[in-house]
Amino acid sequence: MTLRISLSTSTVLCTFRLFKNDFNFPTYLDCVPMTIRVAFTKLRLSSHPLRVETGRNASNTTPYNERYCLICNSIDLEDEYHFLLICNMYTDIRRKYINTYYYKTPSVLKFIDLVQSTDATVLNNLCKYVYETFEKRVNVVNVVNM
Repeated sequence: MTLRISLSTSTVLCTFRLFKNDFNFPTYLDCVPMTIRVAFTKLRLSSHPLRVETGRNASNTTPYNERYCLICNSIDLEDEYHFLLICNMYTDIRRKYINTYYYKTPSVLKFIDLVQSTDATVLNNLCKYVYETFEKRVNVVNVVNM
């Protein structure tokens, strides 16, 4: 019982718990080329460079609710939801790959629906989006840190 309580209150993998509630094999692993699939897998498993994760590092610990997006300088938490549907730095890439339905009036339910999709076209586009935005983010962060 204690393990279940600690898992439900932990900030680690909190986004993953939103959309992964079974042990089924994820569709995207079969229909998306590995070159772009890896970026999406990292996003799903919280093995990514977003502040929601990097802020927990021992050398740079930031309180969870203060891990703001440094890319768009908003006071939004830079988490997977913000990264996929909100951050204005990625608007051009988002328009290219993600259906307007998801980001025009974003919600957690739409976010979950998008990430849980089993449609091969949606998944390929989502993985391309994540891949390109991670690439763009690296370049932006390098410029910000100079």
